[in-house]
Formats: sequence, C-alpha cells, structure tokens
Amino acid sequence: MRRPEMFGTAFLFFGGEVAKATEKTRFRPVGAKLDLAEVDHRVLDLWERERSFDLLRKKNAGGPRFKFFDGPITANGQNGFDCQGLWVEVQVERELNLNSKRDIETYGIARFSEACRARVDRSAAAITKGSIRMGQWMDWANSYYTYSDLNISHIWHVLKLCQEKGWLYKGHRSMPWCARCGTALSQHEMTATNSYREMTHQAVFVRFPIEGRKNESFLVWTTTPWTLTANVAVAVHPDLEYVRAKVGDEVLILSRGTSGSAIRSDATVLETVRGRDLVGLRYRGPFDEELPAAREGVPGHRVIAWKDVGEAEGTGMVHIAPGCGAEDFALSKSEKLPVLVPIDEMARYVKGYGWLEGKDARDVASEIAADLQRRGLLFRSEEFTHSYPTCWRCHEEIVFRVDDEWFISMDELRPRLIEAATKVTWLPPAAGRRMENWLQNMGDWNISRKRYWGLPLPFYTCANKHFFVVGSEEELRKLAKSGLDKLRELHRPWIDEVVVGCPQCGAEAKRVKEVGDCWLDAGIVPFSTLDWLHDRKHWEQWFPADYIVEMVEQIRLWFYSQLFFSVVLTGEAPCLRIRRRGCHPLGRRPRGPAGDHVLQLGAPSGAQAEASGPLEHLFLLRDVREPRRLRPLGETGPSGRPAGHGSLAPLSSRAARSRVAGRVGRLRRADGDLQGRSVLGGPLHLVRPPEPGTLLEGAPGRRFARGVSDLVRGAEHARAPDRTGHAIHQRRHVPRSLARSRSPRGRGIGPSHRVPGGATGAVRR
Repeated sequence: MRRPEMFGTAFLFFGGEVAKATEKTRFRPVGAKLDLAEVDHRVLDLWERERSFDLLRKKNAGGPRFKFFDGPITANGQNGFDCQGLWVEVQVERELNLNSKRDIETYGIARFSEACRARVDRSAAAITKGSIRMGQWMDWANSYYTYSDLNISHIWHVLKLCQEKGWLYKGHRSMPWCARCGTALSQHEMTATNSYREMTHQAVFVRFPIEGRKNESFLVWTTTPWTLTANVAVAVHPDLEYVRAKVGDEVLILSRGTSGSAIRSDATVLETVRGRDLVGLRYRGPFDEELPAAREGVPGHRVIAWKDVGEAEGTGMVHIAPGCGAEDFALSKSEKLPVLVPIDEMARYVKGYGWLEGKDARDVASEIAADLQRRGLLFRSEEFTHSYPTCWRCHEEIVFRVDDEWFISMDELRPRLIEAATKVTWLPPAAGRRMENWLQNMGDWNISRKRYWGLPLPFYTCANKHFFVVGSEEELRKLAKSGLDKLRELHRPWIDEVVVGCPQCGAEAKRVKEVGDCWLDAGIVPFSTLDWLHDRKHWEQWFPADYIVEMVEQIRLWFYSQLFFSVVLTGEAPCLRIRRRGCHPLGRRPRGPAGDHVLQLGAPSGAQAEASGPLEHLFLLRDVREPRRLRPLGETGPSGRPAGHGSLAPLSSRAARSRVAGRVGRLRRADGDLQGRSVLGGPLHLVRPPEPGTLLEGAPGRRFARGVSDLVRGAEHARAPDRTGHAIHQRRHVPRSLARSRSPRGRGIGPSHRVPGGATGAVRR
C-alpha cells in the first residue's frame, strides 16, 4: 500500500482514490523514513542504464502527434529568453567588472563576445544537468541555440522580405534610452513587468517669463529638470480654464484646477481664460541667456494647443522638449517645432551646454534647481514619488533622446496580425482581448540595438549610397569581396570584417554596426528550429503548433514576435491554441526576469527533486497558526534536512497570515464546496476534513491546484512515465491523452525548464 504522509492537519487527493491495501502495485513498499534524493538518483541511473528514453521513442514511433512550441530559456542562469542580447551581456559585464560600452571596447569586442558565448555554454550545461535531475525527458543532445547561424539566417530572410515590401526603414525619433547599456529600447521592452519602478525625483515649478508682460510668467512643472535645457514650447489644453493669478508682486498663469495645489499660498485671480486664448503667446526660455545650445535653431518659444494636457498633477502647462520625449517629438512634427538633443548616448550633456557639459543629466536636478533659484526662475521645488521607467535588464532609470534607429512599420501588418490572432483559441479568452488591444495600439517595432553580442542586422550601404539587405549566410558568402577568412561565426566583430559588393553597382559595402532586438531571436523559433529555409516539407508536418503556454507578459513579447514572423512568412498564426499562464507558489503573479525564480539549479546533490513525500497529487491543508513560506531548493530547514523544491518553512509576519486567510476566502467564493470538484480530469477528494480553525493555504482557485498537483508528485513515482513529450523539431509523437493531462507549466511555478539557449517543446513530468 502507498502510505500517505500527513502534512499539517488535513490533505486533499487529486485525480484518483487512495490506493487500497489489496491493490497490486509495481512499487516497493515505502517505510516511515525515505531518502528521496537517493530514490531520485537510483531512478535516473536506471533510466540511463536501460536507455529508457530511446525505448520510449521507439514505442511512440508512428503514433499521433502533439505539436507545441516552448520558448527558449536564457542560458545565463535565470528565467527569460534567448542566449544573445542584453540578457547575457549585462551578466558578462558584471563578471568582467565592465561598466560601460567604452569599457567593453577597451576590453575588446572579440574577447567580450567570446565571454558571452562561454557564459551561454556554461549555463546551458548547468540548465541541462538540472533539468535532467528534475526528471525531464528531452533529446538533450539536440538542443537548439538562438545564437546559431541557422537561427540568424532565418531572421535575415524575414528582414529582407520586410525591406522588399517597404516595411523596413531607418527612423530619426526620440527613443527610450538606457545610458548604462548605451542603446535604445523598444515599446514592448518598456512594458515589461519590471520596467517601471517607484522613484523619487526632484520636481520643480519654474517661471517662464512672458514676452512683453512685466512680472508675468507661465508656471510650468516638471519632474525631469534636465529636460528644461531643451525646451522649445509650452502646451496647454485648448478647452481648459486658465487663471492669471496675482501672487505677491508677480502674476502667474496656470490652470484653474491646479492653482491651489501648485501655488500653495494666497493668490488673487485677476482673469480667467481658455487655453486657446493663450496659444501663440511667446516667452523667454529658461536657459536662453545661459546656454548657447539652448537657443540654437530656436526662433522663439511659444504656447501651442495639445488636447492631451491634463490637470491630474502639475500646472496644466506642459513644457515641451522634443529631443527628450516621445510624445514631445511627435508633437514637434505637427507643430513644426525645432528639436534640441542635449545629451549623448551616455546621458552626458554635449558641447554648447556650458557649465552642464559632460555632466550626467540624471544627476543634475539639484544643480539646475539652484541655478534657476539664483536667476529668479524657480518658484518652488518638491520631492515627487512616481512610477518611472527603468531599463528592463540593468534596472537603471532611462532617459529619452533622439537617435537614428531601424524600424519595421506596422501600418500594413497590423490588420493582418489582428486577423490572425482572432483565429487562435485563447485560454482564457481575456488573453486574446489583451493581445488585440496590444496590436491595435503598438507602434512601429524598433529592431536595432547599439550593442555587441546579438543578431547582426544584415543591412549594408555602399559608397554610392545604395542600401540593400542580405537575406542569408549563403548570399553573404556570394557577395563577399573580402573578410570571409575572418568570419568565425555570424557575430560581431567577425562579421564586421566582411566587405561585400553592392548588387546594384558593385562598389564595396559594409554592414551597419547595430545588432537586433533579442525578441527577433525568440520569434523565429517555429521556423528556424524546423529549418524552414531548407526543409519545407518537414516544417509543414509540424506547423502550426497545437498549443503554446507562457506567462501573461509574453502576450506583447514572445507571443507577439512569433505572430509577427508567422504572418510575414505564412499569413497565419503559428499555433491553434495559446494559454496564458503563470502563478507563483505563494499565489502572486511571477515578477519576471528580476523577480521570483522558483527553480534553483545549483542545489546540493543531496536535495531531492520532488516537492514532498510519496503521495501523488497531494494538496496540503494546515493550520494557519503555523504559516509557512517556500524555501529555495537545497536550503536547510529547521530539522537540518535540505528543503525540496516547494518545501515549506515558517513565516512570522501577521501580514502573511492575513494573506493566507484572504486567499482562502477568495478560493471559497470562487469554488464553493471543494469536495468533488474536477481537477486534472478527476475528482477532488477531501481525505480528511480540516480541524476547527484551519484554513487552506495556497493561491485561489483551481489554477494553482493544477500546478501544485505536479509539484508534489511522490518520489516513488519517479519511474519512466508511460508517455512523454518531445521536441517538435525532432519528429516525436505525443498522444492526445498526455497533452490533455500534463500541459507545460508557466515560468512561475514548479520545475519548469526550457532547453538552454532555446528549448525544444516538452511536456513536463
């Protein structure tokens, strides 16, 4: 008989009845004490010795197919995507104690790229070992890597198609910019889970003296004083009410709705006007007299109308600096405003900005406030806490600056993407609505990054200014005039040495320096892993996928990038069903790359892979008087025994106990009577009712129950499963019954792995 172990005061059985004493079983008896780690290793040795995986592949040969795509894990030791780009570069910079692009170039781009590849290979080996340790069956010898020349060639092909269709262009616009990484960021990167953070900045209320009016000024508010050096206009809402308020011996103009909070002193309203009445008035810029560059090319500062101006904060008068903000830059096009770019790629002031020259714009707020105070322009300042964008990889606050970047236009593609997305079955349906909303509102895709270890953009310009795109490695070698002998791989700096001949005039041409957005690497996976370019018949057998599952953030990231490539190449979605998934073991949504990494692969060999004792599909109930938390794999518990993945350990805060109680309440409201509910296709059995005063711990609802049921499968069942999932690109077959009962889990729960550098599809244990 399988001996149930008790945890806390009660437990639930998932998916079947408790085994009876008379039932014949394949498992040896379980005693009161069990070394789970020893069982794990014994089973792993058995699988390897008997080549169980190969036997299963032969058994399933010719069976029905189940196709799904599993996103590539970042081979740098943490959850995410891909093995090139900022994911890896930032980690390697830390290893090498490099702090800027200048440091990288001094160190040597070749050495840096080699270090990036070495980290990927090192982490890939660790991830593979850890995944095998967790009992995941995959064809590990044939893992794919997104830095491969094959992956790069497929992306090149799509980029050439975009250029031929007129979708590819070089744009000059204000972009979110990470000064530490020295590169622009894309719109979808700016919406990543951990991009916006609560920050406190020095906000200033500044007088902009009105020309021709003595002691009368517009009162302007900003949380980024450094941008005042690039001011060219003030925007007002044409329909809002504005007041001329006398404060002491001066007159200030601001919106009526903000006058009380902004002025904070006795004021007399002299006149009320509409915003449209202010349009066209001119004023003196805050740095016109101090900084030569602040007035260069600026014929005058004026008030313009803009219906996006509001009164939620500030003064209802928005300072416009097109060189320092995306909305401001767009406004400059319609209003024909000059554009000043005060900072370089490291966010330092450029020449012409006087005493600010060479200073980091992010560090000068207090100096600018002091200078404004000295010249009588500062009305007041305050500390202001708000949500502010940061770099999604290094987490330093970003700036906006105008630069030349490469874009793919979405105007023609947008309706095609939306139509394809509507043909996908989204689980839950809200995920589909979220994708449609993203597609309707997203801008053109900024695909270029001014970095080193990444997809080399195959864009070339010859001496006669002819522009062309190389669509494959074969085409590159055909056009090459020199440098092929130095081409170790399709990465910088080696590809930069290749000189090609222009197809139009034959003149020499060299590649642009930019590399590509890492989401290009991830999106091409359904095509490159099946070698779409060279084996279309094989690709057709596995496309589209039946199923994709990932966390909610991937709607605008991996789901979107896959959809883009699929629509460009085939006109249809890459899969039939997409499940938005992701649940932290404590009931929170996972926080993404910088947040909750449940699995830790560096655990001691003595730690077992299973989450609990030998009882399959167990859900734990226990007294909330002893609240607990999850402890990382391998951490020693109070008894000295290493904690398994998902182990429980004491918490102490009252807030934690309140969260437990709150989750239980939501669960009961959502599911009512727990007993008899269907989970994983079987009934939910209450084996022992909870004692008085006890509550169910865990995330609300059955979503978490499904994850927990996988997490806590007993170690005695760690035998070769009857069926398993396999890589879609390795011609494996997965029965539909398995696809129904054991779908892949999201990144935030359980032993969820992807193959290093680009995981093959797999159904988790």
